[in-house]
Amino acid sequence: MIDGSKVLQSIGSLLSLKTLYLSYTNFKGTVVNQELHNFTNLEELILDESNLQLMPLEWLTLSNSMKMSILKNPHIRGCLH
Repeated sequence: MIDGSKVLQSIGSLLSLKTLYLSYTNFKGTVVNQELHNFTNLEELILDESNLQLMPLEWLTLSNSMKMSILKNPHIRGCLH
């Protein structure tokens, strides 16, 4: 398995990224706010059947550009307010 948090760190320099499709990847690890804060233009996050653990989830609600998130059976910790 590939460490998904390191993958997100390396693609974090793609500031104009609008869609991030990580469904059915063989990534593992825990993704935290620090790895996602560069995705300020992200509109779609698709994590169907992902092995990544997302925590906390505040970045989903704080992102002004986020239009759609598909999180089918991901490993998520935290809650949305």
